[in-house]
Amino acid sequence: MRAALTGAVRCAWLAAACLLAGCSMFGGTKAVKPDWKTLHVITAPDANNNSPLAIDVVLITERALVDGVSALTAAQYFAARDDMRRSQPGALVVQSLELVPGQSFEIDPKPFRAKKGWAALMFANYGTPGAHRYRLQLGSRGYLLQLNAHDARLTDTETGTAH
Repeated sequence: MRAALTGAVRCAWLAAACLLAGCSMFGGTKAVKPDWKTLHVITAPDANNNSPLAIDVVLITERALVDGVSALTAAQYFAARDDMRRSQPGALVVQSLELVPGQSFEIDPKPFRAKKGWAALMFANYGTPGAHRYRLQLGSRGYLLQLNAHDARLTDTETGTAH
């Protein structure tokens, strides 16, 4: 009987650990305001096969939408974005840009810091196949997004960690 009880306790602890790990993947157990100070974008001269490139920075303010939006590729997101914004007003804080190759831009992080969110993503609408979706940590101080020929590189400016 004691062995069965020990096994049940282990299963309960394992289940709790999995739930906690799942919550932390989405920014924790509560919504928080992003701590971003800078969101800098640099576009390479040959970015997107030398074509303009649309990007969206998205703060998800409704926990129920995190899994669905996080699973979208950039192509899927851009195809559904207007409908998502109409059907879920206020659930997403979005800043959209369209950059030409060789352009540099500083995104204003203030609109994001005014809201609490569960997760944040950046989508780059490349003409090439790929997810082109990048996760931004809400507690990070800032990011540098380098838009290259066929894909982007997102770097946390505080830690130097590339995503």
